Amino acid sequence: MFTIVRKDGSGERLTVETAALMGACEKLSEGGRHPLDVQPVAPVAAPMAVSVLGGTVVTDDAAKARIERQHAILGAAGVSVDASQQLYATGSRMADVGYATQAARKVEHDEKMPLREASAALRAAVEAEHRKDVEITARELAAALTVNGKVSAFGLTMTEQAIRGLATRLEAPFLTYALGLRERIAVAKASGETDTDGIQADKRQLAEILQHECRQAGDVKLKLRTREGVGDVFAIVSPGYTAADAPTFTGLIEQGMPSDARGTWAYDPKSTKWELRANVWTPTPVEEQAVGEAFEGYVSFRSSDAGTGSLNGGGGVSLIRCLNASTYSAGGAEVRRTHRSRVLV
Repeated sequence: MFTIVRKDGSGERLTVETAALMGACEKLSEGGRHPLDVQPVAPVAAPMAVSVLGGTVVTDDAAKARIERQHAILGAAGVSVDASQQLYATGSRMADVGYATQAARKVEHDEKMPLREASAALRAAVEAEHRKDVEITARELAAALTVNGKVSAFGLTMTEQAIRGLATRLEAPFLTYALGLRERIAVAKASGETDTDGIQADKRQLAEILQHECRQAGDVKLKLRTREGVGDVFAIVSPGYTAADAPTFTGLIEQGMPSDARGTWAYDPKSTKWELRANVWTPTPVEEQAVGEAFEGYVSFRSSDAGTGSLNGGGGVSLIRCLNASTYSAGGAEVRRTHRSRVLV
């Protein structure tokens, strides 16, 4: 097929088969009086056949060869692919519903922000809190505890998590009673009471309990994790606790991922739990994918900065398992580190 365009400004054109090209040129040029531009028409590929659920299964030999090479490369990199998890042979074309599912996954992937932006957003959310770790003794904390609307230390509100951490660090039996007082104060406030004698008495009692227990174990060393931007002591941990907060960790994730990785993030300022997720997608177009296709790589790291858990992570590769684009995973790996000196290694 060819397209013939008359170059006299008229825009007149014809699209003809090869056999009719010469005659069409003669006619459109009107005996050679008008110059022509002749261009071959690129052939339009016919849609690739798809399999039918419960019926005919179409095999794509080119996809089969590509995917087998892909599995071999993953294996050489230490990612073992167990193709026995597939419900159909490698290279089997999916059904229409499978390609629709994969197309939706691709859209979802593309709509995620670049990993560097997700990482920067998480980092900024935590840095805005202006955290500072302070090492003191329990005796010094007892002297700093006050009640001025809230139970505070050094002018910073003592959170529930800080009180829990203090009880753990002091190995003291006051936690149930202290949290009971906090709960009673919260219930009274929720019912509409504000700064009543009962609420103030409970706050003073709570502060006195904490002061008493801190004096009883006065030489115990504590690390107060504070947030000047929030105005609280959000955790009390051992001096041996090594922080692995999001700002110190996100850059390490970025370094280990390709520049085109996409990402999502989450952060709960109350619990200080955070997560950073990174994803990469195959360059193979959705319409060419088949059973066995390794279409997505992923990694996720998460932690709580209040001393309530370890730094956890994991990742792997998602592959197509069935004609409907259900998936299985390969190379699933996990890491778990306690908050000690080598937590970031």
